[in-house]
Amino acid sequence: MPQESETEYYPLSAVAAALGVSRVSAFRYVKAGKLAAIRIGRGYYVSDFAYRDYLVDHVLPPGIREALAGLAECVRREAAEGTAQEFPPGLLEEMRRSGEGS
Repeated sequence: MPQESETEYYPLSAVAAALGVSRVSAFRYVKAGKLAAIRIGRGYYVSDFAYRDYLVDHVLPPGIREALAGLAECVRREAAEGTAQEFPPGLLEEMRRSGEGS
């Protein structure tokens, strides 16, 4: 059985800093439903998934959003059909090296 990855949670203040906004603005995003967070004690915490969702929905330009949505749909379809392929060995390392040179 595949091991489930654990969800990581970050304090709202850390997410605010990463987004380049104040803690008050980040709190407003939570209250407006733009950024999902859970309250533990007196603090709010944002999961890594909620942070990524916020970036996709509110930060990325629309063209990139559609491309990511299309890619996600393709991956889901391939996984359901059992046709998903793994990266060839060494491809990711080669892509990283070529990105460093540009």
